[in-house]
Amino acid sequence: MQEEDEEERELQAALFGTRAPSTTKRARQHDAHEGLADEELFVLDEGSEEEEEKEKREEEEAWADSDDEEVQVDLQRNAKLRRLRKYEEEQVISGREYQERLKEQHEKTVQGSMDWLREDTGGDKREMDEDEAFLKQLSMPTAGGRKNRMAGAEPRFKRMVDANHIERSQSVIQTLEFHWSNQDLLMCAGLDKRLRLFKVNANLSWNRNEPHQKVQSIFFQDLPITSAKFYDQGKAIISGKKSYYYIYDIESGHLKKISQVFGQNRKEEASSFHQIETSKDHHEMVAIGLKNGNIALVEADRGRELSLFKLPGSNSISNIRFVGDYGLMSTSSEDQIYYWDIRKPRKCVWARQDPGLVNITTFDVHRGINAYALGTDSGIVNLYSLDDGTSTGIIKNLTTPITACKYNTDGRLLGMASKMKPDAMRIYDMAAGSVIKTFPAFGKKIGHISKIAFNDDNYMACGNDQGKVLLYQIDA
Repeated sequence: MQEEDEEERELQAALFGTRAPSTTKRARQHDAHEGLADEELFVLDEGSEEEEEKEKREEEEAWADSDDEEVQVDLQRNAKLRRLRKYEEEQVISGREYQERLKEQHEKTVQGSMDWLREDTGGDKREMDEDEAFLKQLSMPTAGGRKNRMAGAEPRFKRMVDANHIERSQSVIQTLEFHWSNQDLLMCAGLDKRLRLFKVNANLSWNRNEPHQKVQSIFFQDLPITSAKFYDQGKAIISGKKSYYYIYDIESGHLKKISQVFGQNRKEEASSFHQIETSKDHHEMVAIGLKNGNIALVEADRGRELSLFKLPGSNSISNIRFVGDYGLMSTSSEDQIYYWDIRKPRKCVWARQDPGLVNITTFDVHRGINAYALGTDSGIVNLYSLDDGTSTGIIKNLTTPITACKYNTDGRLLGMASKMKPDAMRIYDMAAGSVIKTFPAFGKKIGHISKIAFNDDNYMACGNDQGKVLLYQIDA
């Protein structure tokens, strides 16, 4: 490991013109880090430029047709069409508008205009003042209805080339996430101190020799990474078991270090910032679990506390998730589940505890199907209604602690895994009410799965202990 660290420091010295610090003693490393500016604590390795387009874009008239206005296209019909929506509830558009959106999608590139970094301005949020109205909002189904989303035969999973085959991680994958607006952009990181961004080629006609592209690889000298989340469209927030975190601007390459969270006339203490959650609906805010068991809603770029959610007693935060427009959900060390309205931090909307459930290890929630899932250290995953907390199912297919639990985009599938045992991953089909028997495929080794991620294009990524990000296409 010392040789690897020395190589990284030599690379930094070559890039920044600084002397590589000695690695003979840990104390010297710490002193060297103290003297460096934030931007000197990381090394940016950008991927090679994309090859020139092989063909010219078609002329404007090629996208137009006199009969297009008479054609109606249902955007809720499948995952490919849902990607063309401007907002979640949009359903039917004209043929002409459909062609325009296909053209826009065709012209997107990761290293081109970076259109995906722009703020989504569609749809104002409608605020509700009463808790009753807030809870009613949780039970509102998304466009198309649950019945339509759940219809269909059992999904099949086709193994693709690993998403990070160009540059695998040198440690267990600790964090894995698709960008919520640019569905091709995948981020992963681990204790090897590297954050990696890849462009996943979702086109079935890709070149098998190089199907995916490395966009960026960033090395953090002082931070083994346990969490990395997309934040504010074009940024990422990176943290570990340290009392600081970083904000990384993907487009400009600028790095900012935040060492403290400041509240009203006080400074919030945190032994580490490894419990951080972002929201795609509130780009400027992140939720951070603090040392005292509270949750701080923070303006991440400044480290300024916006509001504080206090847990009773000696509870500490286990997991945090944003839910919909204004919901914030958390689990505690005492196996309690809390639900907050972020507009009213002083009042918890509800608190629940299943007497028969102990040692919650992880959870996920899906507002669209009004459900949440709790994983435990016994390998059992319990399913509940988000509306009233009613138990809706128990999954007993794993026997070691659940370390990953994730719903797919439309809520039909629930991926769950335990990194404690090889090949211990299962996918639960909510429509059939059973685990999919063909995953993982018989005789196919997938390793110790640590993280699971889905995107809107019916792709699933799984990080494992070998530093690989396995990629699957879902035929639902």
